[in-house]
Amino acid sequence: IEVPSVRGRHAVYIFRTEDGEAIEWLFQKRRAAGGGFYECCSCKKLRQLPEHRGKRTPRAQIVDGKFITDPLNPNNPHFCQFKRIGGALGQRELYKLTQKVRSSHSFKESYRMEFNAALNGVHSEASTAYGLNVAEKEEMQAVMVAKGNFKSKLCTVRKAHQVACQRQAKARCVEETGGHTLSGQRFLQYATADGDIYVFCNSALIAKALQSGCRTVCDDSCYQFGCQEHGLNGLLYSLLMTDNHVAYPIVHMISRISSEKAYTLMFRTFRELIEAEGQAHFIPKLKFMFEFERPYNFACRRVFPGCVIRGCSCDVTKAWNIKWNTLMGDTKIPEEVEEWLTQLMALVCLPAILARDYFIEVLQYPPAVDDPLMKDACYLFMRYVDRTWMQNPYFLDIWDHWLDFNETRNAFCERRHNELNVYLKETKPKLLELIDALVKEENMTHQSLDNRLFTQTPPPHSSCHDGKEKAIDRVMEEATIISNKNNKSGESFRRLSKWELRKPKDLMLKIENKPEVEESTIDKNVEL
Repeated sequence: IEVPSVRGRHAVYIFRTEDGEAIEWLFQKRRAAGGGFYECCSCKKLRQLPEHRGKRTPRAQIVDGKFITDPLNPNNPHFCQFKRIGGALGQRELYKLTQKVRSSHSFKESYRMEFNAALNGVHSEASTAYGLNVAEKEEMQAVMVAKGNFKSKLCTVRKAHQVACQRQAKARCVEETGGHTLSGQRFLQYATADGDIYVFCNSALIAKALQSGCRTVCDDSCYQFGCQEHGLNGLLYSLLMTDNHVAYPIVHMISRISSEKAYTLMFRTFRELIEAEGQAHFIPKLKFMFEFERPYNFACRRVFPGCVIRGCSCDVTKAWNIKWNTLMGDTKIPEEVEEWLTQLMALVCLPAILARDYFIEVLQYPPAVDDPLMKDACYLFMRYVDRTWMQNPYFLDIWDHWLDFNETRNAFCERRHNELNVYLKETKPKLLELIDALVKEENMTHQSLDNRLFTQTPPPHSSCHDGKEKAIDRVMEEATIISNKNNKSGESFRRLSKWELRKPKDLMLKIENKPEVEESTIDKNVEL
């Protein structure tokens, strides 16, 4: 019969039970092949549809899903809503089961044994929860197998397990290839479970770079050397610690995504390794040279809030060219405007003070032109340079890059790309090949830093006492020469004691400046 409700009319079967004591109400829905179970919304039991539905009863009204008219018991209506076990209820049960199977043990047996074991699990859970008899259990299993929901779910779980096994095997290969350097030190610092991000760095290499005087960090972002497993968006992002004309690759990140979260993770790893080596006092002295308005720029500000972050001259020129081309388009530029623009672009090669003064005195006002559109574009470009570069405190020291560098950041990156091409035979190499190349590059960087530290410091066997003794011997030789000259001229010379020659610096300067030193001058210097 059609039963009216607030949301429309619903078809409802009304019948008496076998004992005749109650009337059950059932929403008629589409029944799948072999599905003969429903869940009673009152007693929450899984029941089977009766073969004979009994006599029909008068209409009842449904309001918000509840019957308000019951011929036998209007105060406590008892009704059942049809839910096939192969539908939403079965999917929930299978999802719970597959989660338990995945968390308990890995699939090591055949597919048929897995299928039977899972069916028995559903069998036992259903019998415990709903109290079904043997016939009802067999029918429930038949519904599941015929529908194919459980089989497809199990195949999905099995494929996910195979992917997890492949992922674990790849993680073991990455650990064997790049887990340690050639000298046996730790190289792989972080790796995600899905293999989207790998961070490689050696803490001892960071300590050597800081000891050698490297205080400026620039970046190298290259999609050319991203691994094949990460697709077209995969990239190799590295941090280079530089000092004048030398750049040392220190930190490497192989990533599938170039998000601010990934860069923050890499910078945090870099800072933790610096602190682990006891070099935290160098962190405020670091200077980062990055391209502006990039995700890694914001990530660096978050991890290193007290450090200086500035841009290279090539990045400044690139931003100005983009803005100028946007304003001008295809308009023909007069010669005086081109000369003004050339002088403006040359400001990146001057120190900050000179660039600011020259901009205010000479280049602040563009040349006069007849075309009003050209004149407006020049004024807009001049205001853009003044607002975003000259008056912004973030770019105060952007022109001082030549004090720290003899080359631009792009020159460092190009030289490093040429070195990586020696180890890599193709663009977009495989993951293990790229990691192996990074390990070899790290070994070469170690050797370069060792050579630099050896040339900067005295040999290990020498000491400060040896240098002091040599200085004293030189002073005594000079004093002996002066004494011989004075004896020939009839003057007396008092030999200096070893205690008096403990600090011979001033005496050496006096002797070098004056070949002939009087006795009173030497005594005065010694007393000082």
